[in-house]
Amino acid sequence: MPAGARIVAHTTGEVHVVPAVSKRISRVALVTSLGLAMTAAPGLASGVSLRSPQVVFDAGALQASFDSLGTGVHVRTDQVTGIQFGPLHPTDPCGYYITLMKESIQGPVGIGFYSTSDAVPQLHELFAPGTPVGAWAAATFRADGSATIVVYGPDVSLAPLQTVQLTGLDYAHLGLYMSSPAFTSYTADASNALHHPQALCYFGNGTWFGDEFVSFEAAAYSPATSTFTGALVDIDLFCGDPVHSSTWGSLKARYR
Repeated sequence: MPAGARIVAHTTGEVHVVPAVSKRISRVALVTSLGLAMTAAPGLASGVSLRSPQVVFDAGALQASFDSLGTGVHVRTDQVTGIQFGPLHPTDPCGYYITLMKESIQGPVGIGFYSTSDAVPQLHELFAPGTPVGAWAAATFRADGSATIVVYGPDVSLAPLQTVQLTGLDYAHLGLYMSSPAFTSYTADASNALHHPQALCYFGNGTWFGDEFVSFEAAAYSPATSTFTGALVDIDLFCGDPVHSSTWGSLKARYR
């Protein structure tokens, strides 16, 4: 498998290996083969703006990680307010391809979803402790508050590591967490101890346009010592309409 290539799957069972340099083109090929019309990837950014003020931290290591991926992200100034999950429209499922890109914590780490509105967050595990870097998940969210999440390993065997069915999700208050042996970090500041930032969110550029990245801090936030390199997660949005019931005109009007 070429360096930088990514495996992309849909819950229908279609699977494609996508070279990093042609991710956007390959996504078009994928949805075409599924009989879907692709919607605009920037839907993930709806209602999200630049974080103010930007979080101050020791940014060297995280900037090096983003530079190595070619994301075009400036980690000190490109921080955005958060993530949004869930269907964009009442009848259309949305898929999110979520990839564990990097991990630097010693010991087991768990990553998953939680409700940002819970006083005591209930954790829905996505990547279990010991999940290897490069593992990815295909998560489909539905308008009734249910979700199907299939987690795959980083190899090309396509054997699922686990399948998770969730119900009763509140998409307006859905975030990500990272749990290490010593600390749990949440994407919403209000969920963290002292309401400190423990995760930073960014939008990709260039071949990563349409993706969002979440970088987690592994210890209690400190402007002088935090690096936000505990784990790096890539989130890639996929939404579609059946081609037989859509036209280009209706799609452009609908998603404009």
